[in-house]
Amino acid sequence: MSTNGWEQLDCLFFAETSREVLGDYLEKHGFKEKRLTNGGGIVYERFDIFLEVSYDTNLFPKYTTRVVVGIGDGAYNKQGGFTGVPMWYIIPQCHPYRTKVHWTFSNGDELAKVLGEVKSEFLETILLPLLLNRDKLESIVDSFRSEFCC
Repeated sequence: MSTNGWEQLDCLFFAETSREVLGDYLEKHGFKEKRLTNGGGIVYERFDIFLEVSYDTNLFPKYTTRVVVGIGDGAYNKQGGFTGVPMWYIIPQCHPYRTKVHWTFSNGDELAKVLGEVKSEFLETILLPLLLNRDKLESIVDSFRSEFCC
């Protein structure tokens, strides 16, 4: 593998660690792994709802956790438009992730800790109740799109 260019930013342990921390939990709640993203994140699906767990490289050599939920196949439609809502938009205003970079990692152990916090602070407390109210999820996605997209 070349260490030149964009591939040097790839987080090679992301998918494996994500499966270890979140796989059984998400499966218990009806999510199945659908595919990997181009960057090595994972897209899960539950009926027509997707959950994309991935990372950003903007703070390399640290990575920033990225979680997007929405309706459809994934975070972007065929035209390149955003079809979901990022985790930071849904969590309460007082959460540190809303105002600063919060869940960063640089190795597998740090990622496991971060994903454990994402599970307890977002998936369990915010996402699962939201999945019971599809209208509310659609409303949040529409609100995000109208506020941040074209």
